[in-house]
Amino acid sequence: MIQALPTFPIHKTTIKELLTRSRHPHFVYGVLTNRSNKIEGYFTHRHLLQYIEQQYDDLDDNPNNLQSFSRFVAKDFMIIHHESIPTAFPLHTTLLIIEQPAKTFSYIDERHFYQAVAQQQQIRTHHYDTIFDAMSSGLVAVNNEGIITMFNHAAEALYSLKHGEAMGKFLLDVSESDGLLRVLKTGKGHVEKYALQDRWFITYREPIYNGKQLIGAVSVFDDISKIESLTSELQLYKELVQENDALMANSEHGVGILDSKGTVLRENEQFHHFYVAILYNEQLRTKLFTLLQQVSHMQKPSYTTNFHLDDGRTLNLRFARIPDDAQKRIIIRIRDETTEYNFNVKAERLRNSVHHYFSVPYNERLVATTPDMQRVIEKIDSAAKGSAPVMILGEHGSGRSIIAAEIVRRSDRNDELFIEIDCMKESRERLEHLIFAKKHFSYYFIQVVKNGTLFFKNIDYLPLDMQKRLAQLIIHQSEREAADLEILNARLLASMQQPVQFERFDEQLFYLLNTISITMPSVQERTEELPLIFEQFLATLNDKYARRLYMSQAALDTLCAVALQHSIAYAKHCLMEVVSHFDGQIIDAAHIQQPTDKQLVQQAIVINELLPLKETIELVEKEVLRLASAKHSSYRKIAKQLEVNPSTIVRKIKKYNL
Repeated sequence: MIQALPTFPIHKTTIKELLTRSRHPHFVYGVLTNRSNKIEGYFTHRHLLQYIEQQYDDLDDNPNNLQSFSRFVAKDFMIIHHESIPTAFPLHTTLLIIEQPAKTFSYIDERHFYQAVAQQQQIRTHHYDTIFDAMSSGLVAVNNEGIITMFNHAAEALYSLKHGEAMGKFLLDVSESDGLLRVLKTGKGHVEKYALQDRWFITYREPIYNGKQLIGAVSVFDDISKIESLTSELQLYKELVQENDALMANSEHGVGILDSKGTVLRENEQFHHFYVAILYNEQLRTKLFTLLQQVSHMQKPSYTTNFHLDDGRTLNLRFARIPDDAQKRIIIRIRDETTEYNFNVKAERLRNSVHHYFSVPYNERLVATTPDMQRVIEKIDSAAKGSAPVMILGEHGSGRSIIAAEIVRRSDRNDELFIEIDCMKESRERLEHLIFAKKHFSYYFIQVVKNGTLFFKNIDYLPLDMQKRLAQLIIHQSEREAADLEILNARLLASMQQPVQFERFDEQLFYLLNTISITMPSVQERTEELPLIFEQFLATLNDKYARRLYMSQAALDTLCAVALQHSIAYAKHCLMEVVSHFDGQIIDAAHIQQPTDKQLVQQAIVINELLPLKETIELVEKEVLRLASAKHSSYRKIAKQLEVNPSTIVRKIKKYNL
């Protein structure tokens, strides 16, 4: 669009020369310059003809004729440098004269200028459209009225909509997401995760400003299933590397990876010691390198041999080439066969490396065969994945401690400490000492259990004032001033026997601990599982006491009856009493001693705080009635057992909603 501009010096050019040059088919503009080579103005062939018609009857060759013509030429021009061409054509200007190197000139008029601008804009637009369509990410842009102005190929695939079907439409007519409209409303960008056609996407939405004026918004989005797939694959590789490193570091044998030339690529500490000892023996070194070559060239894909060292040790070496490995790397395992391992030492080391369970004897496992217990297992699995507090609800002796232990076993804290505090069995002084004492660090369980799990069994028996203090401790556990009461990173579990009553239980503590709730089915709902529970428990006791005891069907039926009448825990206690002193081999029903009513009442009633006398009496009445109701099926039998009138029993049971 920019063209060369003919230049005519006033003092050297005649009108006739101008007329001759301007008649050329490609002549459009010419300029007159003075003796200082400054431009006086520009003219066209038409300008020249008008001047000749007005001023001369004929032409002569006097150069001075151009002095008069220089006052006739057009002056609405602007001279600019060739490196500073403006983006808009200047006002009140018809011609832009561009100064080129070597004092030459070119020009562009307004029409050609905007033609060039339009052409450049088309090229730039096509360039951007090509880039946007080549993006793997979806891109959608709207103007300030929410009308779609950009919709690339990736967006077509994600929305199942053609470019022409989306362009010019209101956003909500194309997509259910109003994220870009929110950007137009607030003027602020954001990142959001949303679902589209059963897939999840992550989108980055930003406003578009022209200066300070909001003119639209743009959204760039990706299918994060691809990212998740890549992340999962990378995580798998990371885990494999970590597992491999752990296996090598903890192996009792020397393990190394070598190339066919004997260069060690990876090794553990044991391998290094063995390998150095072999290299010091020339005969063994030669044998080693020969075997490496043979295994590398698949003459012997795997090979086992013994090396006898000068110090009398015998090393067993196993060579194996890594399958489908272009580098032909070889794994060598070296075992010192002169070392005799002490089984008891290894067993003790293994026992010390596993999790220590407090108040969960003999690593007892949970029996779950009924649909209700299967649902409990599902909740346990869900709870084990996180670190949120868990509240376990259930009857006394139903297995709440086993639930707590199972959560720990299935979590990433299974190698950390697990401590159970039974708030029903411990006295107030003992609970104060365990939970809040700042002296005698060895008894301060909350600090000891850091990074582990703390289980408050029967937390509804914790005195109310201590409940409030525990709630505050949990709330402020991450603050600096609570460093001496540090339970940061410790997971909290708790259990209750009965539905919460906020007049006797701190509401704040309940909601802090009840993030996840698991309800243990009653013993009556687990009737089918009772035989399996006691058979498994007997096997556990046999392992503990090194016995080989068996139960008759009558003994099993008796234990099931005890469990239904009292609790599973008490039935287990009865079985454990028999096993601990039984001299025979088969346990029968006659060997199982059931508790007296007096023993049951003494076991059940626990007062952990001072209460008004009337409230204390009601608490004892309620507990006695609960025990009697579990044993007897009629009000008359309960009344006879408690030596009161049946009408009193009916009235009391209704009062306590039993």
